[in-house]
Amino acid sequence: MKRITIVTSYPINAEPVIKNRLQPYIDVLIQHGFTVTLISGDYETPVFSFEHEVNFLYVPKPDVQGVGFFSRAMQEFKHANQLLKLVNYQKADCVLLTIPSMFLLFRSGILKHSRKVIDVRDLTWEYLSSDKLTFLCVKKILSWFAKQKFGRFSLVAVTNTTEFSKMECYYGLNPQQLHMLPNGVSKQQFDILSNSNRSKNSKPTICYIGNVGVAQNLTLLVDVATRCPEVDFLIVGGGNDFNRVKKYVHDKNVKNVEMTGRVSWDSIPSYYEQADILFAQLGSDYKGAMPSKLYEYLASRKFIIYGGCAQAAEVLAEFDNNIVIQPDSIDALHQAVCEALKRLSKNYLSNLNRDKIKSMYIREDNISVFVEKLEGLL
Repeated sequence: MKRITIVTSYPINAEPVIKNRLQPYIDVLIQHGFTVTLISGDYETPVFSFEHEVNFLYVPKPDVQGVGFFSRAMQEFKHANQLLKLVNYQKADCVLLTIPSMFLLFRSGILKHSRKVIDVRDLTWEYLSSDKLTFLCVKKILSWFAKQKFGRFSLVAVTNTTEFSKMECYYGLNPQQLHMLPNGVSKQQFDILSNSNRSKNSKPTICYIGNVGVAQNLTLLVDVATRCPEVDFLIVGGGNDFNRVKKYVHDKNVKNVEMTGRVSWDSIPSYYEQADILFAQLGSDYKGAMPSKLYEYLASRKFIIYGGCAQAAEVLAEFDNNIVIQPDSIDALHQAVCEALKRLSKNYLSNLNRDKIKSMYIREDNISVFVEKLEGLL
């Protein structure tokens, strides 16, 4: 029996995105005969559909809401240390770290296990602004630390071509050490979302479904809503920028914007049913990222407006039924909305997008290839 310990610093119960990503991982590992231990930043046992098959351990993640950058970094560093010390008590043939928590990477040297692999969802330190000298220096220091650590892993999974190239060219990893593992969607999510129907709303509805964070800058969507009173706007999800955006809606007295707050995954399909147009955005500082929500959007066959550049724009160019615009531009988004509304008259759902997601971006299929590669190391 092969044993693997998976570590994430995030609280799975509070972060549906993390749970949706880890569930297919664990499903596939169990199918391949692994005994799985999962260590997370939860306050209680994470809720999955197979509690009896997985050994759950957790170290509560500190609350860093409203805490300054350096104080937050120190708390997350300490938390990563606690998680990894707990790993050292586990008997495992392999340890799998999954980040965007950079401190799990930076403290990985304390691990006693000889076989270590890392699942890189985001190079978060790369997103630090280069405009301020302090953050530029911190960014360079963190990049240097990361460069020292990545080479110690037997296998490094990345989500897209930008990350693959960065790992090879900047961090000096051998291509054989790297594995492309796109975010994609689970089989269950795909089966549900691909059956989304055309909306039956009396007014066109534009939906954002996902994390309400600073990177998404959703006040932009509110500003466009003031220009389009004939359209309903729906923001589904919570996050660290939720209260600011909600206050912005209230202060501007915008009547055609509804914000739901955080909802369970079980509720998400009904919001996809309501959507005529799906919106997503990441600022230019995040040009190397491919938001996982875009795979969900594409699976639903609905029309997509994406504000962003580089990696995500390149992926969307392989699909149809979407418009890519520069991020953080009210005029560009307003123009895209007007264009999308014209296209809606064709009542079009993209089967091409659905079929391409099915053939290339189902998580379980891609994770199976990764696990087979992992087994070759044991």
